[in-house]
Order: sequence, then structure tokens, then C-alpha cells
Amino acid sequence: MVAPKLVCPRDVDVTVADWADNSTVVHYDGQRPQVSDNSGQVEYRVVGVPDRQRRFPVGSVALTYEAFDAAGNTASCVQYVRVRGPYV
Repeated sequence: MVAPKLVCPRDVDVTVADWADNSTVVHYDGQRPQVSDNSGQVEYRVVGVPDRQRRFPVGSVALTYEAFDAAGNTASCVQYVRVRGPYV
């Protein structure tokens, strides 16, 4: 009974270009976690995404990645998405 190995993507820092838009869209191209397991069968999910369009408000959001295998073993890690307002 060995837990899956899970490595989160790097944290993301984004700056909003205009105060009229108090959130921004963060795309996850290439930012999948590294997941492996001795069983060869492991899945993961992401908890904490604000909405289906992945629009994050100004501030910091923690995304928790949870990996699990067929035996019920689990692992988790956290990635932070920080959205900053424009500097005037």
C-alpha cells in the first residue's frame, strides 16, 4: 500500500491589466501535476477552481490537487494562483 507520488505545478502570478476587469483568466496549458503510482493506475482532481471558466479574482487562491489510486491511497499538494491589480 504505497500512496501515489504527486508534484504540483509551479505557483502562478498574474497581473490584471485594467481595474475595470477585477479578475483574469488563467490558462493551464502544460501545467498538469506530475502523478505516478506503483499500480500504474492513478487519477487526480483539482479542488478550489473558482468557476468553470477559470476566472480568478484579485487575490490569492489555493488549488488543491488530490491523487488517488485503485487501492484507495491518496496524496495531495497545493498550487497558489495569485492575481494582482495593476500598479498606478
